[in-house]
Amino acid sequence: MGLYAGHFDFRHPLLWTVPALFSAAECAEMLAGVDAHEWLPSTVNSATGRVVDTRIRDNTLAVLRDPALAEELYRRVLPHVPRAMLAEVEGRSHVAMEVTGVHVPVRIYRYEVGQHFGLHQDQAYFRGDGAKSLLTLMVYLNEDFEGGETDFPEQERTIVPSTGTALLFQHMVLHAGNRVRRGTKLVLRSDVLYRPAS
Repeated sequence: MGLYAGHFDFRHPLLWTVPALFSAAECAEMLAGVDAHEWLPSTVNSATGRVVDTRIRDNTLAVLRDPALAEELYRRVLPHVPRAMLAEVEGRSHVAMEVTGVHVPVRIYRYEVGQHFGLHQDQAYFRGDGAKSLLTLMVYLNEDFEGGETDFPEQERTIVPSTGTALLFQHMVLHAGNRVRRGTKLVLRSDVLYRPAS
């Protein structure tokens, strides 16, 4: 059994990238229809629930309720994620979990000039059937902008967006989306789900 502390499974990397998970043409195709969706203000967790707080996060997002896109995303990312992880579930640590899918709906995040997402940790999503998200999944859909890097200060790593590249990391890794200095940054965002092993 690998080392486990809190919300991390140290048998696996805390973060990694997958170049060219989608081609530039596929990313452009995803973006072609996204403006048909409503762009919503992003929210953050607070003591009173989800709130808009532009001091922490000021991007917008579109919600894509597209099971076919989620299935394709899962098919492509599956070879690049751990099939099994350890997690804390209902107060029990070291629970063996097996990969089961990605979170639906998928979101598209849009960052305009000056927008950012301050230092934070991602929270787990719980599905009604016992599945729980353990990994954050991002796919950079463009690179024709300046700034907007994903910064991991505790790991001393900064990921420069590249079209079609996926970024995966365990939820509780501290990270930030740096301010965009020029252009518009667009990112596909989902979560990789795991369920208790049978």
